[in-house]
Amino acid sequence: RAREIFCGSGAFFSLFGWRFLRRSLRGIWRPQLTYTAFAIIFVGLMEVLPDFYREKIESSLRSFAILFDFTRVFLVFTLTAVVGTMYNRWWEMRQLVGTVNGRTQDTTIMIATYIQGEDTANLKCELVRYLNLACLLTYMQARDKHGRDPLFNLEELRQAGLINTNEHSILSSHQGAVPLHSVAYMWFLQLWLETVREGHVPPLVAASVHKSVQGNISEMRSAASSIFMHQ
Repeated sequence: RAREIFCGSGAFFSLFGWRFLRRSLRGIWRPQLTYTAFAIIFVGLMEVLPDFYREKIESSLRSFAILFDFTRVFLVFTLTAVVGTMYNRWWEMRQLVGTVNGRTQDTTIMIATYIQGEDTANLKCELVRYLNLACLLTYMQARDKHGRDPLFNLEELRQAGLINTNEHSILSSHQGAVPLHSVAYMWFLQLWLETVREGHVPPLVAASVHKSVQGNISEMRSAASSIFMHQ
């Protein structure tokens, strides 16, 4: 299941993008369908009425034609504003998800490229594990916000090797109090700082690479937090 989250962007995007779009469209089309059903019933009744009653009803309703025109104009402007706002928020959420995914990949490439030295394979895996953990925690928190059954819980993450026992305890104690993805990014930065201090990054590029990694983490943490505001 973790592989589906990270390798299949459709599942990740469907939660953050299509969920909001579907909920917004439902709010717009319910009144529209009600109006359409009422119009169909009214037209059907008018067709079966005798001509005398039909003309009488049409004469009574003709005085409301101007008011209806004003109402129709108001409805058009209202729907335009609602649809525009809905699309803008959906597009902003899509960009935020793209920021998290794109900068995660960029940081992973820098880890694989610039960390050098013997016996650094485990170090690289630990850094990438924290990046993946942050993405997964973002997904879990967004799903929990809508009251849906979680696809994962912290105990399952521990059993899968994405967190150890100590990290499981820390995340459990902070669950619901702080954004858990921020904790994962903090762990990443702590390990990354130790990596730079121990000289695993070449001195000629250490400063620029460290600045790029720090910038990516800041952007990912900010974008992940903003996703919750656009749901």
